[in-house]
Amino acid sequence: MSYQSRKIRELFESLKVYSDNKDIYISKIIENVMFILINRRAVKTDNLDKRRIESFSNYIKDILNQLYEDYIERKGSKNNVGQDIEYVGLGFTFITFRVGDNVIKFGKSEQTIPPTTLESRYQVPLYIRESYEITNRIHFRVEVAPYVDTSNITYEDLYKTYSNIRDLGYIWNDPKEENMGRIINVDGCKIGGKTYLPSQQLKKGDLVLIDLDDIAYVGEETSDIILEEISTMSYNRNVYIFETRHMKEKGEKITNKNIKW
Repeated sequence: MSYQSRKIRELFESLKVYSDNKDIYISKIIENVMFILINRRAVKTDNLDKRRIESFSNYIKDILNQLYEDYIERKGSKNNVGQDIEYVGLGFTFITFRVGDNVIKFGKSEQTIPPTTLESRYQVPLYIRESYEITNRIHFRVEVAPYVDTSNITYEDLYKTYSNIRDLGYIWNDPKEENMGRIINVDGCKIGGKTYLPSQQLKKGDLVLIDLDDIAYVGEETSDIILEEISTMSYNRNVYIFETRHMKEKGEKITNKNIKW
């Protein structure tokens, strides 16, 4: 864990001193989320539209509040709010919090659109995915999705998912345990009077990818050509191992002499 990630984790852990009061605790979380988002974008606060910042801040505070209230209602009991709303981690794009059996993510807006043919079967379903314009060039984003358990993912789990995705004409460029998990909430959530449910294809315990940023469409391109590209680029080594195993199981042979690893 980097120094920055450790300090941010310590920051959000320290906010639990306010967890006796839900409104104050949630307000403190959002206040610090906004500070991190603004400063991670390397833009001076006085260059931003303060009204838009305040509007986005109020919007995500309302979503976080509703997500928590929905969880409490479904669970039928209430813990200390600091146990039900917990910081998960800081990624390249998002700051993530667990809210009971769902997660909420705050981050910068990306234009990457996951391949729709994979979404329902392999991706964590997104209940909410909103992009909010702060300035002409700065957009923030909020996402709500079911919580995914990333513990106890096996090497074979990774390979089987990789192989299934390859059969669909895609390649997964970063197959590793922390990029996959088991969905534990298929009950959905209610926000703004609307009920959000995962795809009917997904059942509790199903394996899903946490995001599809590392999925690429390769279509009819042969495994031989793909292996040459993999071997000359700094891919996750599992890709090379999984691709050669996938070829063997499909009865394909490596004939390209340019392959190096």
